[in-house]
Amino acid sequence: METLCELIQRGADQLGWELTRLLTMTLEAMAASEDTINAEMEAGG
Repeated sequence: METLCELIQRGADQLGWELTRLLTMTLEAMAASEDTINAEMEAGG
């Protein structure tokens, strides 16, 4: 069975990206959505 780290690395490989690029883009997208998610949670949903 594949570990989570291996799975993420395989995804980066399939995209033709370095792992750091995939992680950076993921974290940037999460940060950009943080205020919206927090507002939705405060509104109950």
